[in-house]
Amino acid sequence: GRTVSGTVLDENGEAVIGATIMLKGTTSGTITDIDGAYSLDVPGDNSILVFRAVGFTEQEIQVGNQSRVEVVLAEDIIGIDEVVVIGYGTMKRSDLTGSVSSISSEDIERTKSTNFLESMHGKMPGVHISTQSGEPGSNIEVRIRGANSIHGNSSPLYVIDGIQMDINTNEVASATVGSNSSMNPMANINQSDIESIEILKDASATAIFGSRGANGVVLITTKSGKEGKTVFNYDANMSFAKASKKLALLDGYEYVDYHTSRWPYNYLNTVDSNNDGVLDENDDPRDLTGVKMFDWQDEILRTAITHNHNFSVSGGSKTTKYSGSVGYLDQEGIVKNNDYTRYNARVKLDHNAGKIKTGFNLNASYAKTVGAAGASGGGNYNGLVQFITLTKPIDISDATQDFVTGGKFIYPTTMIEDAVKEIDIMRVFGNTYLAYDLMDGLELRVELGGNVSSSKGSEFYGKETAWGNLSQGKAVLQENRSLSWFQRDMLTYNKQLGKHGLNLMGAFELNSYIFESFRIGMGDFPDESTSVYDISKGSVMESLSSDKWGTNRLSYLGRANYNYDNRYLATVSMRADGSDKFGPGNRWGYFPSAALAWRVSQESFLANINALSNLKLRLSYGETGNERIPAYSYFARMQNSYYASDGTLMLGLAPSSSANPDLKWETTVQYNAGLDLGLFENRISLMVDLFMKQTKDMLLLTPVPAQTGFSQQWTNIGQVDNKGVEFMLMTYNIDKGGFRWNTTFNISMIKNEVINLGDADFIPVALPGGWFVNVGRVIVGEAIGTAYGYVWDGVYQIDDFTWQNSSDPA
Repeated sequence: GRTVSGTVLDENGEAVIGATIMLKGTTSGTITDIDGAYSLDVPGDNSILVFRAVGFTEQEIQVGNQSRVEVVLAEDIIGIDEVVVIGYGTMKRSDLTGSVSSISSEDIERTKSTNFLESMHGKMPGVHISTQSGEPGSNIEVRIRGANSIHGNSSPLYVIDGIQMDINTNEVASATVGSNSSMNPMANINQSDIESIEILKDASATAIFGSRGANGVVLITTKSGKEGKTVFNYDANMSFAKASKKLALLDGYEYVDYHTSRWPYNYLNTVDSNNDGVLDENDDPRDLTGVKMFDWQDEILRTAITHNHNFSVSGGSKTTKYSGSVGYLDQEGIVKNNDYTRYNARVKLDHNAGKIKTGFNLNASYAKTVGAAGASGGGNYNGLVQFITLTKPIDISDATQDFVTGGKFIYPTTMIEDAVKEIDIMRVFGNTYLAYDLMDGLELRVELGGNVSSSKGSEFYGKETAWGNLSQGKAVLQENRSLSWFQRDMLTYNKQLGKHGLNLMGAFELNSYIFESFRIGMGDFPDESTSVYDISKGSVMESLSSDKWGTNRLSYLGRANYNYDNRYLATVSMRADGSDKFGPGNRWGYFPSAALAWRVSQESFLANINALSNLKLRLSYGETGNERIPAYSYFARMQNSYYASDGTLMLGLAPSSSANPDLKWETTVQYNAGLDLGLFENRISLMVDLFMKQTKDMLLLTPVPAQTGFSQQWTNIGQVDNKGVEFMLMTYNIDKGGFRWNTTFNISMIKNEVINLGDADFIPVALPGGWFVNVGRVIVGEAIGTAYGYVWDGVYQIDDFTWQNSSDPA
């Protein structure tokens, strides 16, 4: 044997740090140092060295009689050999058998969004992202390949550096008085800290997460330190926002004309005695001289300014790498006094001592939202944004009727000036690990992590506000807290035997989640000077509640990846989840998956097609589960019930729901067929996926016969199918002299269909607040989200009515 040395450079002559050099067919190898240099013992002239680095095309060189081998690695345009994160591990993109979409930190930063979920919008096929409202920090819904469940949560699982986080919007103490709007718990994540995001879509990729993977998985990897000198980075940006369009509303004179024209009848076709105060004592149009007129859009909307600042530091040596950052965001909403402020801090440390590796990752954030809510709901007529368009544009103080306040005209601006709404949330999550090389290729990794959140919502609406007028002042305090933790023991084994590559993983995992909340609402405040900060001044208790619940999960999981000659790939996995959300006889769910892939472009019969860079066919099958229903749903539950005894009100307990010990897992079966195509050194790449998802034994809160004494019960009935096709085309047009131009186009077509709902033909969908509450139905044969209501048949004319009043002008 002898020693071969050299350097590894990129096409610009820069050193490639951390490139791996392996002796083909063995496990012997080394990595390049800070200068791109390496040295490796080889047995003879026939030895072949394999050079690999993230972002570069793999290269093989036979040593021959050379003592130095200098290598220039070509940039991998689409990165088919880049390492991507998958569930419980990493893998080269070229070795993937499942359907995985990725977005890099460069793409995330380019959007300059305040929320990383918005940065994903439109960039990956099959991923639909929608915002609940325009309020800063408001909830953003992510759907991967359609909605699986009707009552169960359809949000994906988020995994941040191995920490699994189910979305529970109740963790944020959102608006409770005049709005159903909810804030997004993931809004606390600083997108400047993210290195990459992978979306796992088909069951081959998600089944390893078992009961948590039915709705897809979002894998987030934060930035780590790199070997080299310490690097400091500061980034700041400012943006502006305003309403893109104002509605053309009636001014004061037009408003009087409108009401005068319909007198003496109101919208219910009954006599309108006061006609909203627009007529004088002689029933003539009121003289508006000196009367204040408003365009409430101008009074309430503004040009909003957002500031975003991020400072980070990273670096490391061959053995220790570190990274840390702090961030500050100040975002104004386009509604006055509606603001969102966020503080972030993060530290990440990894240490490699040869056989032993250890590290930790800690993230902390605090976010605060202030300002009146903009969505409708609750027990009131409408939210602030609706008030802008529905409130009369003139100050007629002697009006005797108003929809909300029961007879008093109140400016919408009081919801900004005389109301308090503050929501804050503090979140800390992190993990620590210890990995030990038991033998060549075999590693044991022990990991412990957790997530703690605490949120408080404070609301106060004085007598002069629309939402506080009827209660003579209203205040609400709400506090929500959550604690989750996990412990994971994982064995991984990697072995390359000639043309055979094998990767095995087995793990044991414990998960626990605890949630508690407290809420108090008070009304009738003689003194409003201390607002919500002294709620004891309220003389009427309107609501009082507290709640605490917890769930636990035990899991066993395993996966095997096989690679033959970089041409034939296979993946099989199995996960068993035990959850206390189900009865003793149904607690365990079993979720298998299998996938095959064929890299056709590696076959000898295509070797002469120079234009073909990559061609891979994929096929997969898998099962995942869903348990996202309220805790203890299989139990019979009790509720407070009061009764009279000897003239005294006594507290008792009465059944509120019936037990269902047969309640079990909701299961999603998914089939996927895919094609990856790369042309002209992967400057043109195409990915196509066809999929079908069948969700069976759906967890539904279904009506039960009234003679049971109950109205609803959690059961397993029905089926929902999602089928579709996804396309993604990427072209790299120019990459010279620091100028890069690439184009990405993606489109997905998904058909959602309710196959059956047990004995029911439909389930009504109702929304609280407003006049029309039954806005839709879940109908067999239709998609989830189908609207149901009246069909427009024309506009009534005055001659269509039969008038009953003698003063009818007709």
